[in-house]
Amino acid sequence: GADLSNANLRGANLSSAIFENATLAEADLENTLLVGAKLKNLKGLTDDMIKEAFGDNETTLPDGLTRPEHWGSEEQAIEKWEAFWKEQVGTVSL
Repeated sequence: GADLSNANLRGANLSSAIFENATLAEADLENTLLVGAKLKNLKGLTDDMIKEAFGDNETTLPDGLTRPEHWGSEEQAIEKWEAFWKEQVGTVSL
């Protein structure tokens, strides 16, 4: 699988992504959209990493990790992710 250790995935849309035996150790998942992502076989994922992301009830997690309390429906996750990007676009100056 792919080694995405230390990758900056901040704000990325990884909805419905399937990670088979990939490694994501120390990656930045802040404000990353993980709706429906298949993370069960992902190595290096921690509770601290996923609590910074937006997932839903369809997002699968590796054994031993806890689904963050703020993860709800697909619609809620997308709303939060879009709000993050609206704020980012508003702060960009050309």
